Amino acid sequence: EPELEPLDLEWQFWTEDETLTPPGLWKPLDLKSDGTGSLSSSGRIVLGKPAKFEIKPLTIGGRESRWIRAELKQDLPVGSRELPEIETIRVSVNTVTTGPQVGIPADQGFYNATPLDVQVDPGIGFFPFGTEPRQFDQFYVASEEAFSKKEAEVVLDFQLDLQTLAAPSVVRSNAGIRSYSIGLDRKSVV
Repeated sequence: EPELEPLDLEWQFWTEDETLTPPGLWKPLDLKSDGTGSLSSSGRIVLGKPAKFEIKPLTIGGRESRWIRAELKQDLPVGSRELPEIETIRVSVNTVTTGPQVGIPADQGFYNATPLDVQVDPGIGFFPFGTEPRQFDQFYVASEEAFSKKEAEVVLDFQLDLQTLAAPSVVRSNAGIRSYSIGLDRKSVV
């Protein structure tokens, strides 16, 4: 499977700290393992949350849920690189009281303030940071069921759509105008 360039991401969760005003804030999640290479390939991301904090409900885009987010820590030059397109995302959780992991579809997603359909059919996909990411862009994902568990280790299973096309080239020939592009799987598409 071809790989994209890794993205500089920080995974965070929304919680509350009564000693602060206002009490709500984004706190970093512990990145226990990243089989995606920072969303450069399909795989699993395992995140841990500090035991003393709970993922609290927050309203984003008019939708209340328990959210985690990935914040893009770098500015990407426009058109300079291939971007990940997520085909499917599944959330599972490990706790000390539950048995084996069970994949749970994510409830909701946002790219900054733009809603994302994270429950799309396989083969359709979505761009978690839009088509022109900028530094501090954010990808939010909600799972009321998975993110409400105490002392949980969250597992995100990403399947990337590697059929995404690079910028097309247009060629004029005796046969007319032809457009060519290379997919991320390095196959030519006419």
